[in-house]
Amino acid sequence: MTKQQTQFIKGIALLFMVWGHLFASPEITNKLQSLISIGGIPFESLICRGMGPVDFFLVVGGYGLFYLYRKGDDKYFFLRIFKLYIHYWIILIFFVPLVIIIGHKTFVLSFLQIFYEFTGLHASWDPPAWFLLPYSLLSLSHKKIFYLVDKINWKFAMPILYVLSFLMAVLLHLYGSTVINSNPLLSTPIVFVEFLFPFSFGAYACKYDIFTKLKDFIINRKIHTLYVVLSLIVLFAFRCFFNTSAGHSLYVILFICLFVMIPINNSKTNYLWIILEKIGKQSMGMWLIHFFIYAYLFDGVIYNLKSPMIIFVSVVSISYACSLAINVLTNIIISKVRFLK
Repeated sequence: MTKQQTQFIKGIALLFMVWGHLFASPEITNKLQSLISIGGIPFESLICRGMGPVDFFLVVGGYGLFYLYRKGDDKYFFLRIFKLYIHYWIILIFFVPLVIIIGHKTFVLSFLQIFYEFTGLHASWDPPAWFLLPYSLLSLSHKKIFYLVDKINWKFAMPILYVLSFLMAVLLHLYGSTVINSNPLLSTPIVFVEFLFPFSFGAYACKYDIFTKLKDFIINRKIHTLYVVLSLIVLFAFRCFFNTSAGHSLYVILFICLFVMIPINNSKTNYLWIILEKIGKQSMGMWLIHFFIYAYLFDGVIYNLKSPMIIFVSVVSISYACSLAINVLTNIIISKVRFLK
C-alpha cells in the first residue's frame, strides 16, 4: 500500500464518519428530503451501516506504523503522539469557548472533567475524541505488539485476536451504556483489546506485503477494474442490508483489500482522487472538529438545509477549512518548542 493510498483510505473513512454521525438516526433523516426509504428506513440512514470508520483508521495505522518499525524510523513516535495531543488541546481551547459564546452551550468545567477531556479518558465535550486515547496507547505499545507479530504466525494470532475483539464488542454492547462507558478506567482497556485485531491485521498486511500481492494478482489475471469496483459496491450493499457489528472488522479488511486493487489515476483533472487525498491529509483534524460544527455551532441551521447532500458537503467543507487553520496554528506552536522539532 502506498502512502497515497493510505491518504485515500483515511479520506474515505473520514467522509464515512461525517455521513454516519449526521444521518445514522432515522428519526433525524425522516425530517429531511430523503431520496428513498427501504423497509421503512431512509436510504441515507441505511447506508450508514457500511460506514463505521474506526477500523479503517486502525488497519491503515497498523500498516503504516509497522512499515516505520521495520525500517527503524519509529524511534520518536512518542513525540508524534504528543504532537497529536497538542493538536487536540488547541481544538478544545479554541472551540469550547467559541461554543459557549456563540452556540450558548454549557459544559461541565470541574477539575476532574477537564482532566478527563484533555487526556481523552472521557470525551464528553467532543465525543468523537473517544478514539484518541486508546489509539494513542495502542500506538505507544506498538513495539511489543509488533515483536509478537514478528514471532507469531498470522494463522494462529489473527483468529485469537478476532475472538478477543468480538468478546470486547459484546461486552460494550451489553454493558457499555450502563457500566463500562461511565468508567474510563474500565472502558479504555476494553477498547484497547477490541482494537488489536484490525491494527494487527494492518501490521501483518505490511509484513507479508498482502496489498501488493493482491494488486499483482489483478494485473496478472488481467481482471478489469470494473469487476473490482462492482465487487466493492456489492460488499458495501451486503454490509448495509445484513447489519451485524460482529463482522465489521472483516468487512473493513475486505473493503480495503478491494480498494487497493483499483488503479490510481494521478491526472490533475481526476478530482475524486484529489479530494480524497486532501481530506485524508486533514482527517484527524476534521475527526476532532466536525462535531463542534454540526452539533454545537450550527445545530439550529445545518438540518434546516433539508437536503442530506447539501448538509454533508457543508459540514465537510467547514470542518476542512477549520482543520487547515488549526494545523497552521499547531505547526507555529510546535515550531516554538525546541524538543518538539
